Amino acid sequence: MVRGRGARAAPEEEFEGDRDDDDDPYEPEPLDDEEPVDEDEESSVFLPDADPEEPDIAVTSRAGDAPSAGMLLVVALPALAMQVDEPIPAGAVDAAAALMGYGDVLDPVEEPAPSDPALSGPEVTGSQGGPVTYGELADWCRDQTPASHRDEERPRVLCSPGSRLEMLAHAVAAWRAGGSLVLLGEDVDSRRFAPIGEAERVTVRC
Repeated sequence: MVRGRGARAAPEEEFEGDRDDDDDPYEPEPLDDEEPVDEDEESSVFLPDADPEEPDIAVTSRAGDAPSAGMLLVVALPALAMQVDEPIPAGAVDAAAALMGYGDVLDPVEEPAPSDPALSGPEVTGSQGGPVTYGELADWCRDQTPASHRDEERPRVLCSPGSRLEMLAHAVAAWRAGGSLVLLGEDVDSRRFAPIGEAERVTVRC
């Protein structure tokens, strides 16, 4: 037996007596009011937000006009920007600078079940009348886009959305079809749409 300074060996009689051999003397006793865990239950459940008006995470490029959220990520729009140039609110994360600390590695993520809720809100209704599930998200997003380009393969979409929901629908629909999205901010003059579309080789306008 190896003892360090100040260490005390527990007397053998403390662990002897009438007990099963499988009992672990170091395992804490369960609390009386602790609910048993059913390992067969679903690992993820839908819990409505305590404050539906405040998102858990918000991403913005406008640090001075940032929304209220549980976590605020401020991004820089210029290509290859290493930090956000303007001051960011207290508690917010400079996502451009934070990204520099991570390698190009995709960590494994837990795949949601098809029945798990993916999208909810006053303007969203799934097939069962509640949230849109992951199983129906792609089709739901496709149905929100103009019918004229729903079946286009590998679209290059130029999008100046009127809402976050519209942006999400066009993005998911384009990615599902193997395409990509050129997203324009609301401050981009509409007269620049045509030259931007030509330079980006877009095939679809939304």
